[in-house]
Amino acid sequence: MAIDSTLIELLRNLIDDTVEPYEFSDDRLLSLSYTAASYVNMEISGDYEVSFCDMSITPTPPSSVVTLIALKAACLLIRSQHTSYSRSDFRVTDGPASVDIKGAANNLKGAADSVCSQYEKLKFNHLMNNNASVGGYAITTPSSESQ
Repeated sequence: MAIDSTLIELLRNLIDDTVEPYEFSDDRLLSLSYTAASYVNMEISGDYEVSFCDMSITPTPPSSVVTLIALKAACLLIRSQHTSYSRSDFRVTDGPASVDIKGAANNLKGAADSVCSQYEKLKFNHLMNNNASVGGYAITTPSSESQ
């Protein structure tokens, strides 16, 4: 499906996994994308049917929703990596030599926060632009400026 290749390509770029050999297989990214699609569908009150058996989303979502799905998948993946790195934080010093991987977990936390924040902003914009029930009213009155 065209949406599958689009999702994989977007996700690879978001997680910076664009050089072969890839760190994540296409199947892993596609599975994660469909998990993210389920979350996105609930969060935006979408009318999409996400099928894990057929690996399909019907009807085909517009590009704005596909971007939301890719961002959510990136958020989930980087958060998962951060959790994994956090569990194995350590520092070893032996005389003048030292090994410290604590910084890797901190860097991933910053990346996860950034991607997840982008997702939340885009989701908010999507909801405001596409859902009349989320909108509101503004009451304005004439104003005059006296000198």
